[in-house]
Order: sequence, then C-alpha cells, then structure tokens
Amino acid sequence: MSLGMVWRYSLFLAKEIITPYHAVQKTITKDQHALGHRLIRKRGPKGNMRVVSTIPKNKARAFTCSLNKELSGDYSCSPIDKIEKLNQKLKGWSQFYCHTDFTAKVYSKIDRAVFWKLAYWFAVKFKTSIKKLMIKLLRRLEPGKAKTWVYFGRSNKGNLCGQSLFRLVSSLKRPFRWRLPESNPYCRDEMRNTVS
Repeated sequence: MSLGMVWRYSLFLAKEIITPYHAVQKTITKDQHALGHRLIRKRGPKGNMRVVSTIPKNKARAFTCSLNKELSGDYSCSPIDKIEKLNQKLKGWSQFYCHTDFTAKVYSKIDRAVFWKLAYWFAVKFKTSIKKLMIKLLRRLEPGKAKTWVYFGRSNKGNLCGQSLFRLVSSLKRPFRWRLPESNPYCRDEMRNTVS
C-alpha cells in the first residue's frame, strides 16, 4: 500500500467513522455501532438533538466476564502480579473509552464486580475472611478518591513492591475535540540518512 493510499484511507476514516459530530450527525436515526462505540442521538441541554457515544452493553458484559475469568483460580500467582495484570486491562479499557459519554453507571458495575471478585480471590488465597482482609488491605489512596485494594509484598520475580487496584470510576474523562492535521504525516520533507 503506497503512502498516498494510506493518507487517503486515514482521511476517509477521519471524516466518515471517527467524527460522529460531523459525518454521522444527520444519518443516525437509531442505535449504531462503530469501532466498539454505540452512537445514538440524544437531546442536548439546549433542546437540540446531538450525537453521543456510549459503551455498548455487550462489550461491558464481555469485559467483566474476561476479568472474572482472570480471577477464577490461579491461586499460586503472587497478588502483586495478579493486580498488575488486572490494572493493565482496566487502564487500557478506560483509555479506549475516555471520550465516551454516560460512563459512570457502566464503570461502577465493572468496578463493583472486580472489587468483590478480587476480595474473594484474596480470601481463598490467604484462607481468611473478607472482613479481615478489608480491615488490613482496603485503603483510600487520595482524599476524594474511591477506596481500593492495596497490597505490599513480593512479586513472582522476587521484587518487594506495592500495588493498588485501579478503579475505573477514578479514571479521567476527556472531551472529544476533532482537528484535522495541518499536513500529511506520512510524507516527510527532510531527507533522513539511516546509514550509521
């Protein structure tokens, strides 16, 4: 594929799929799904209809099931590595959906499921009750933030460190602002010498 074709294709994506506020504004009459987002028309604060992007229910349900599967079994793994693996998935998911609207309800459901499934995983691993674990491991990292599991110990590699569970309700939400690039990012004007 030539650079010109890649540039034209990226412009097509930018104009037709990624910009729901410009290209899709007049065409959406019912629920539509594009690139893992649910696009609907909703009445705005000034009374006009606008396009909003939300998280599809089946995507949230599948993500929750994958996290539950991750926390079912494998009790020989270190809690540090288990929490780190969960954090990677949760942070990636929150980055993908950082520009969507109405995320609070979906995020709270996923957080609740992961929070209590991890509590059960800790209870089985350490052969103790969830109540004792909550007294020992539940902390608020910053004022105004949600409480989360904080564990200090050794990882599978033997490193002594601490790890806290990432909460989706504490993740940042960014407004979507579309801007076309000034020039073609695939064409370079300067000559680069790659010979060293």
